[in-house]
Order: sequence, then structure tokens, then C-alpha cells
Amino acid sequence: MVIGFFIDSLSNYQSSRYRTTYGLVNIFTLIETIWLMVFFQYIFKKKVLTIIIISSGILFFIFWLIMFIRHGNNKYMELLTAYEALAIIVLSVYYFYVQLKKSENSFLYLHHTFWIVSAYLIYTAGTFFLFLFQNSLTHEDQKNYFLLNSIFIIIKTALITVGMITKNANKNNNNKIPTYINDRAFT
Repeated sequence: MVIGFFIDSLSNYQSSRYRTTYGLVNIFTLIETIWLMVFFQYIFKKKVLTIIIISSGILFFIFWLIMFIRHGNNKYMELLTAYEALAIIVLSVYYFYVQLKKSENSFLYLHHTFWIVSAYLIYTAGTFFLFLFQNSLTHEDQKNYFLLNSIFIIIKTALITVGMITKNANKNNNNKIPTYINDRAFT
């Protein structure tokens, strides 16, 4: 969250001076994707899922590096953002599928992972097409895009904050809420 706030602030400052911010956004996409892959690997403890998540993370990094060397600060890498968004949506939907399959998890909202996964699912689903078509937008349309993107960032940040508060409340109350997903879908 702190890195995202820093990158967003720096990007807004740079764009107000009519300087390109694609390099910052592209670097943030890499950091965010790696963090989310680690987060989902933390949630999903199945070996098959861990291998899939690590492999897709390595593949993402290789493509990111190739595209960053080619384009760097000159172009927004919308294909990698689409890749990240699809991975987040698939992993989030799978998380909720597994949680709904479990009958003992009736208080899912009491666990911090619920709020974090919800935050990224809502943000990613809400901004998917905005990021995908950003390069084809006019400068005026991009201003409207930034407003909509900012609204989804606020929603994402609020839900992550609830997740952080929920995690601390669970530690204080010593609630026995399952932390990891151990399902049989990939056995």
C-alpha cells in the first residue's frame, strides 16, 4: 500500500509536469504482481498451486523484463497488466470457490485474507478494461480514467485496511479461524 501510494503520488506529480510516467507504472506493476503471487502462494498451500503460481510469476517476470528493456519509460505495458489482472481474478475466484465449498467457514469475513482478496478482486475487475485500453485513450479520456481508477484505489485501500484491522482483532481475541486453504480440488 505504501509503495502504491508513493508511485501514485510520484506519477501524479510527473504527469502534472507533462512528463511520462510509464516507467514508474511499469515498475509498480512488477512489484505488485510479485507481491500478489507471494500472497496467493501464502494462502494456497497445495504443492500443485504453489508450482503454478511460482511458474506464472517467473513467466511474468521474464516477459516484463523483455518488454521493459524494449519500451521502458516510453510505453505502458498493457498486456502485462492484463496478465496480472487475469491471474488475480482467477486466483480470487478460486479462493472464494474453495471457501464456499467449506461448510465450516461460515464467518469468512472475520479473516483478513477475505478482505485482501476482495479488495484486489474488486479493484482488478473494476479497472481491467481501463488498463487494457489506456494507450488508445485521448489525453482528456485519460483524465476521466484517472478519476475512476482513483475511486477503485480508495475502495481497495479501504478493504485492505479492514483486513489489517480484522487480522489484529483476531490476534487479540485468539479466534480459531482457518488460515490456509487445504482443499481437494488439485489433488
